Amino acid sequence: MIEELNELTQQTARLRNVNHFIKKETIDKVKEAVRVLGTIIKNGETPPIEEISFRDSKFYYRKFINKKERGKFYSERRNLKKFSLILTFSTEHLTAIAKDSNLLKIAIDLFKTNWHYRFIYGLFFTLLEIWEDKRNSTILRSFLRTKIQENQNRNQRIKFLRDKSNYFFNCNGASVWAQEVVNSEIDLQDFQENNPQIKNYLSTSYFSEFIVSYTYQKIREEDFELHFESIFNFLEQNKNQTSLKKCLAKIIIWANEFGTVFEKEEIRQFAYEKIGDPTYESKWSSNTFFSENEKRDLEEAKDILNYWITEKIMDIFFGKIVQDTDRKEFWEKYLKVIRIDKIFVCPDIYYSEIRNDERIDSSFKERLGILKGGGKGSCAIIFGIKNYKFIEFGGYASGATQVCKSNNPRFPDFERITSYWNGSFQSVAKQDLVIFFQFENLVQAGTLEFYDEGRFVHLHGVWEERLESWLKEKLGV
Repeated sequence: MIEELNELTQQTARLRNVNHFIKKETIDKVKEAVRVLGTIIKNGETPPIEEISFRDSKFYYRKFINKKERGKFYSERRNLKKFSLILTFSTEHLTAIAKDSNLLKIAIDLFKTNWHYRFIYGLFFTLLEIWEDKRNSTILRSFLRTKIQENQNRNQRIKFLRDKSNYFFNCNGASVWAQEVVNSEIDLQDFQENNPQIKNYLSTSYFSEFIVSYTYQKIREEDFELHFESIFNFLEQNKNQTSLKKCLAKIIIWANEFGTVFEKEEIRQFAYEKIGDPTYESKWSSNTFFSENEKRDLEEAKDILNYWITEKIMDIFFGKIVQDTDRKEFWEKYLKVIRIDKIFVCPDIYYSEIRNDERIDSSFKERLGILKGGGKGSCAIIFGIKNYKFIEFGGYASGATQVCKSNNPRFPDFERITSYWNGSFQSVAKQDLVIFFQFENLVQAGTLEFYDEGRFVHLHGVWEERLESWLKEKLGV
């Protein structure tokens, strides 16, 4: 085959000598296409699935839906070949043919009447795409299994499907293959290199189930820490949020118990980048493809991730920027219930402490803003506990802590603040963060009476016990 491709390249080049109407650019494009095809064949990869434009997909879809035109139009194999590639096409108002049992059965009957083995490629991709749809994938899988068994073609792509039929044409094939890979102790990277034919199928529903099953089984192994990076790589290629959340939930829970500081940091960064801030419920929500146990795992993983993020930000804010050990140690007792909203620093702190700190990543930067008018060294951190908001000012005893309910109209509405510093960071004046003034205290000093809202002054040696008592009585933490 490679020799034939080389000959094709030479013949193409000779066309230029006899026909000057063929542009050199055209010849070069043909050469490059032949080179790429040769690489694919040499490496045993499956060529990319032919892409059909939205317009063409809609055209072939409507030809199928039109009962009067359907039979005649799809009596031609060239139209059937295109049709095999659009079975998962859908819009807001058009249901995918492969997701409707009645339509899928009609489509299969069309393929049966004028069958050609080249239809297998599009139909197989469709099967992998609808793998999680147990009813319709069973219908298509049964048809394809028969056609693969009947076919004696030596085509390498079909031979691959025939050799791997136990994995692709059984309803639990993805899990079976995952189990065998785990048992063989082959790393996922090696698995992909040993099976280059799967390269263009990794984003399908089939490999979503595969990677979830693999992760669930592999995580029980003692050497799991050697493999979670290859799982991350696979998940990036799979591009499925459901499988991503399921796998990451297990990995985060594992790391919280067994992972090193460096492993936790790597996992934290990957989870934040690929799923997002755990304080946003919508980003870490489950769907109908989650079991009850998987939903609980996701919720636990979200809380763990938030704990890691909160711990890091509190350490940077109170440990490095403010350098207040007492407040750092106090709030560390509540990391599990704290949700950090905003961090504001004056420009001096941004340049001296923030800009070049390698620990400052997306989870910090997305909360970062500039504090104006507070003087040199001023800063503030805003966080929530249950239905309350807390504003802690930087600098030892530099300002009373502001504590109010989340729905208090006096609490600043950061969504409506449109002032920006250097065009990048949201900025706010310090006085806008001062909600309560003198005599509006959270704890009455003389009587130790607790109020629902107010300012809290850090009196040396006594404030920790008072604030701890208030948190226990008012918030139950």
